Amino acid sequence: MDQQHLETISNPFPLTSIYFLKRGQTTSTCPDTGALVHVGPGATMTQTENQEVFGSAFPSLPIKPVVCAPASSKLRIVPLNMVYDGTAEDFLG
Repeated sequence: MDQQHLETISNPFPLTSIYFLKRGQTTSTCPDTGALVHVGPGATMTQTENQEVFGSAFPSLPIKPVVCAPASSKLRIVPLNMVYDGTAEDFLG
């Protein structure tokens, strides 16, 4: 079985931005925009942004994205749309 990898992540929210922590940052840096990758409403992360967040344009699965949401959004759970490569056989064994 080939190694599966992430292709893209997109923000499904129509009005709320989400922010991914860049690789090596911690949640205590969430207010620091230099430590974050901004993904606007309905936007998709670029390969360059994947590189900043995961250390690779196409990171191998599993991945563990850390997201900071604006306090004003009052989000507790942040859904993400993720596209990754692989076939049904890869996922079903």
